[in-house]
Formats: sequence, C-alpha cells, structure tokens
Amino acid sequence: MNNRAALSGLLSAHTCTDSCRDLASILYISPVYHTDTRPVLSCPPSQDPVPFPPVVLPRSEICHIVQEWCKVSSSDSYSEQPCAVCARLTLCTDVSRVRDTALDLSVLDRPGEYVTRAERLSFSTPVQEIAGPILCQDGVERDGDDCYLVVCKPCLAALRRHCIPRHALANGRWVGACPEVLQDLTYVEQLMIARFRHSFCVAQVSLGQRYLAANVVTFGQPVERAYKTLPPPRAEMEQILAILFVGPARPSDEDVRRVPFLMRLRHLARSIEWLAYNSESYVGVEVSAENLAQYEDGAPPVGIVHRSTSTLSDATNTASYESVPDRGVQSGDCAFIVHALTEEDLADM
Repeated sequence: MNNRAALSGLLSAHTCTDSCRDLASILYISPVYHTDTRPVLSCPPSQDPVPFPPVVLPRSEICHIVQEWCKVSSSDSYSEQPCAVCARLTLCTDVSRVRDTALDLSVLDRPGEYVTRAERLSFSTPVQEIAGPILCQDGVERDGDDCYLVVCKPCLAALRRHCIPRHALANGRWVGACPEVLQDLTYVEQLMIARFRHSFCVAQVSLGQRYLAANVVTFGQPVERAYKTLPPPRAEMEQILAILFVGPARPSDEDVRRVPFLMRLRHLARSIEWLAYNSESYVGVEVSAENLAQYEDGAPPVGIVHRSTSTLSDATNTASYESVPDRGVQSGDCAFIVHALTEEDLADM
C-alpha cells in the first residue's frame, strides 16, 4: 500500500485474536521510484533574449582569426618540395632545411655498389659511379659556401639515428634526372624507343569543325617482345598501332600535325643512342638505319584511317558529365587520354 492514512486506519481497527500470538509485523521505510523519466532542469532557463546582431569581437581576437586563416591558406600549406634524401614531393610545412654538416651523410654514400651511374656520351667512356652521398639535387640549396638540404620528417629522423631511410635514393632507388633528349618525346616516339613491347594501341581522334580530341586505348598482350634493334620495322608497328580519325571530313595536313603521333627521326635516333649508353636495360641495343629509313620524318609511323560519321558523341570514351567538344582543343597540340585494359578487364567484359 502506498497510502499512509489507509494503512494507519487498518492497524487501528485490528483486533488481535489467538492466531496473532505467533505472528510479528516489521515495518520499514522503502524508497519510492517515480515512473516519470522526463529530464529535470538543473537551473531555470534564462529570460534574457539572445542579442542580435552578435556582440562585436575584440580587435585582438579578430587579428588572431585572420592570422590563423592566412597561415592555413598560405602557399606553404599547398606547395611541395622534393626531399633531398628520398626525392618524394612533400608539403613545405612538413620539411626541414638542415645544414649538410649537421647530419651524418656517410650512410648515403655507397661506393663500389654502382647504385648510381654517371652519364656517358659514347661506348668508349667507362661506366663510373657518381661520387659522394646519393642525393636529389632539386632538394639541395646552396648559399655561397654553405649547403642546406631539404629533408622530410621520416628521412630526418632516420639520419639522426645514423640509419639509411627506408625510401632513400641510396637504398637502391636512384634513377637520375631525366636528360633533355628524353624530355619532350611524343607518345608515339615513346612507343618507338621502348625495348619491351607488352601492349597494342588504338588511337582515335575525334575531328570536329573547330576542335580535336583524342583517345588512346592500350591492350595488354600475354608475351612481351624484346628488341635487339630499334626502332621496330614499319610492318611490325602496323600490327601494334592503329590511328583512326573520326569525323564528317577527312583530316587535313594541319590536323595531322596537331596530333601527338608524329615522329622526329633524328630525335628518335639520339634517344635510342642515349639509352644504349646509359641504361642497363638497353645493353646491346643498336640503332637500325634500315628501319629508320622506312619511316617519314614529321609523319605518323603508320597510315591513318578515316571513318566518316555525322555525330561525334562517344559514350565509351567520355565521362557521364562531359562531351567531346568540352575536352577538345581549338588550337595547338591535341590533348588525349590513355585508357588501359588489362587481361582481367578483358575477361570481365
């Protein structure tokens, strides 16, 4: 019973009998649990309305907010620098400028192991290493006689422990700077100087009234082909490369010169010679004058096929949010996108 008055009345009206002699009553206070679980406010709500417009911040706090915004939106928060030890691009905020004498660079020197290789210009020049610690020169800064290194945090921590960093160039990752002769190769020229052939290519150029847009699809082949002489013969290039112009009109000579599928024979020969002098993968490769004579300077290595169409929309080579005119260029070199298909992709199609 929860009613105290009713309980008191029953006890007062009770008359004991003979059966009550063996009975005893124990009364104790029991807590009462409320079923109302609504939250109770610990303090009454404020009766003061929220001021509008808000109170003006102090000038010092405004300056602090502006400084923090300028700090996170500065060029240093987005620009990157190569690490002198591993050559990886790192945010400027995550690198340190350290003097070369403050670090133990002896762990980056690998004499006699031929991790590096000096540039050669003829076969008569012996193969030599680059002396000194193996560093990325783009991350080395010189100020008079002083030399400073731009080092990322992981490499700096390893050097301070006198250990070779995991991603250091001295850890067998040195490649060297790209020479000038290999920097401006076109897509087709890169195919022509490749010693190992592992794919077929189909290039499609969409030709409109005022623009050009190209797509290159590469198909992997199961067996790689290694060449002893470069460039490959023209008959073999016709089996692994096809150039297709799609549009209402045939391409003019100006349109052909704008696509990245032209060859410069002299530049091609110089590139193959440099690779034969300096790359271990091109040991024994020779420049074939007979094969070079099969190609025309300033022209594609294979014939061009034209397919006349009234529309240029290509759903297979464009994204859902773009169209061919959006990606095409009206002047200058024609831009192109390379699509690669592996054996797994072909099996799932």
